[in-house]
Amino acid sequence: MSKATSVDVGIFHMGGYDIRGFSTMFTYNFEAMTEEAHVLGDSWVYHDTVRVTKSTMEQSGFFTTEEAGANQALGARLGSAPISGLFSVAGNPPALGSIVRLFVGALQSSFNVTAERGALVKANASYASGGQVYDGKLIYFSSIDENGTAGTVVDTGATPYVNGGVAVLSVTSINLDGADGLIVRVMESPDSPEVFVEMIEFAEITTDDPEDPDLLCGQAIDVLGLTVGPRYKVTFEWTGTPGAAAAATVTVGLYVRPVV
Repeated sequence: MSKATSVDVGIFHMGGYDIRGFSTMFTYNFEAMTEEAHVLGDSWVYHDTVRVTKSTMEQSGFFTTEEAGANQALGARLGSAPISGLFSVAGNPPALGSIVRLFVGALQSSFNVTAERGALVKANASYASGGQVYDGKLIYFSSIDENGTAGTVVDTGATPYVNGGVAVLSVTSINLDGADGLIVRVMESPDSPEVFVEMIEFAEITTDDPEDPDLLCGQAIDVLGLTVGPRYKVTFEWTGTPGAAAAATVTVGLYVRPVV
C-alpha cells in the first residue's frame, strides 16, 4: 500500500475530469486475490492465487467546489460508459517520459462530502479498477491552441516492441470555437526520429458541452501485435474551421506491452 499527497501527485484524471483535489491524501494499492487451500488435517492455513488482481484507491481531503462537482458528475456517469483515467506521482507538474498509471475500463467511485467551507469541500472518495491497470509513460501533458502543434518526441531508449500497447487519453478542457471536432493521435517511430507513423487514433471529440453524454474526454485504446516505438509523439487535428479561441488541455499516457 502506497501513500501520496496532492503536492506529489501531478495528474489524477478520471473520465476526462481533473480531480486531484486542492489538498488531498491518496492511498493506493494493488492486491492479488487468494483463496484458502488447506485441507482437513493440515496444521497451517495455506493460500493459493486465483489469478485475479485488483487495484483500489482512496482519496480524502479538500476539493474545490469545481472538483467536487466533477466527482459527483463522475459518479453520475457510472454504468453509462467506460471510464478511463491517469494517475502520476512523478512530481507536479510531471516530466514527459515519467511513469504514469493507466486505468482502463470502468471505475466504480464513491464520493461523500463531510464539510463545506467557502469554496472548499471536505470529502472522501474511493475508486476501484473495472479493468486492467498499467504503469506506462507520460507522452503528452499540455494545452494546444487552434494550430494544434505536435507534441515533443518522447524516446524510451528501448528497442522496438512487437506486441503493441495501451494508450489513455484525457482531455480535461476543450473549446471547439467553430471547429467540428478534435482528433488526437499517437505516432510511433521504430527506426528514425524523423519518420513517424500512426499507432493509435482516438475517437474524434465533437462536442465541448460537459453535460453531453457523448463527450469522449476519457478514452483508452489497446492495440495488439504491432511493432511499436521506441520513439513516440502526439499529434492533433482540428476538423472543420477552428476559431482563434479553439483550445484543449490534453494528457496522454502510453504503456508498451513487452513480449512474453
